[in-house]
Amino acid sequence: GLAMGGPSCQDCHMPKNGSHSSHFFAGVDMLFYDGVDEKSRPYKEVINLLEEAASINIGYLNTVQDSIYVEDNILYLPITINNLTGHKLPSGTPFSREVWVEIKVISSNGNIIFEKGVLDSPVDLIDYDDTDIILYTTVLYNEENLQGEVIYEPSNALSYDDRTLGTLLYDSRIYEIEVDDLEGEITVEARMLFRPFKPQMLEQFHPSSMSNLPIIEMCSDSVSVTIQ
Repeated sequence: GLAMGGPSCQDCHMPKNGSHSSHFFAGVDMLFYDGVDEKSRPYKEVINLLEEAASINIGYLNTVQDSIYVEDNILYLPITINNLTGHKLPSGTPFSREVWVEIKVISSNGNIIFEKGVLDSPVDLIDYDDTDIILYTTVLYNEENLQGEVIYEPSNALSYDDRTLGTLLYDSRIYEIEVDDLEGEITVEARMLFRPFKPQMLEQFHPSSMSNLPIIEMCSDSVSVTIQ
């Protein structure tokens, strides 16, 4: 990939410990099972890898414009995501993986004003038809030209929709949220999340693993703004 002008695969997947590289090649296809949980070395290796893979900012890219502001009872909320890897995000088997942004806008009394990409459990489904969700994945179809049914077995796919984020590229979105009759401080929280397997795929091919599926936070940002 980018070894000639940037980091090599080993720099990220086999980071050095002192003067020696790790012999553990970190990947992301991880499920929780006996011996693998939040305290285990494999989980920590995956966390370290994913935390360096991307950044998220509540703001515009390379501008002096206010990162978030309110005008005429509309909250303008810009979100910018940067892919810091030497490959697409997600990569490898993107048809089985999902990266998305969870957004919450919270009033001073704790009420949710707006939310997107919020799942109640690791096996909840993401609405692929909701274009307001910032989502990176690949979608497989059983007919050509992105027609027919969405499927989860690549050998049967006749077309696919590549929704991944390109190598070292950025993506941005501006949300316009009505905040009529609100005063005081509001807080915006944005988290970039990763799921190594789509629940639909596990349910079809490995249903016993549904309860072992993690959702991992890659990066986050938060900001507060006062409405007068």
